[in-house]
Amino acid sequence: LTSLREEGSKVIENLTSGEGGGGYILYKPKPTTKDDSDKVDNHKNDNSLLPTMMANQNPHSDKTLLEFQPHLLHQHKDQQSLKYATFAIATDEFFSHLSSQRVAARADAAEAAAKERLAKIQADQQRRVDGLVREQERWRDSARLVESHAEDVDRALGVINSALETGMDWEALEQLVTVEQMNENPIALLIHKLVLDKDEVILALPDIDNWDDSDPDSPPPIQNVTVSIKESAHGNARNMFASYRASKEKEEKTM
Repeated sequence: LTSLREEGSKVIENLTSGEGGGGYILYKPKPTTKDDSDKVDNHKNDNSLLPTMMANQNPHSDKTLLEFQPHLLHQHKDQQSLKYATFAIATDEFFSHLSSQRVAARADAAEAAAKERLAKIQADQQRRVDGLVREQERWRDSARLVESHAEDVDRALGVINSALETGMDWEALEQLVTVEQMNENPIALLIHKLVLDKDEVILALPDIDNWDDSDPDSPPPIQNVTVSIKESAHGNARNMFASYRASKEKEEKTM
């Protein structure tokens, strides 16, 4: 009880006199980031910057000032603090750096927001690049398959175009394809879907290059490839390779 009274008396004395008993600023250290460490290391290696740094350095840049006190209370004995000769000096020091601390906090928040925006931009850019890479693979693989099965592709296109030239309507042509597929006509079996409103047909082409033929009972994988009925097999392949190159150029510009 006596010690508490003495501590209270010291506090009152400091508050009334503003001098003699000293003053304290309580603070907590700011967390150090890797960027901060790199900046310090870089400055240490550049002696030409040392005079300027010493002149402009904020002695509290690595601290967050919390409050000032005329006496270090018992409950704050474990709190990190700065000691000054007088309470008045501690008060002046606290308020002189409070505004700069707020400015620094706003700058830190703005920097964090800028980094977040940059990260989002980079992630969006990477998504676009990944999409273009998948698109290129699709164009390249489709062109390769059409070239590999050029003869069968031309036969399928010839059957479709011949039927349309005779005036057969789309529904009748689809029925004809279904019947021929039931009869296991190899050319009809290549036709996966007619997309005549776009002058296209989706062909189901065996991907021999990616077939594991070690198992004779395992059929080759089938890839659906969209081709134009207005072009030959090689004409479709050329257009696919052109689309592949255009996508590749777009990827390079995106990066």
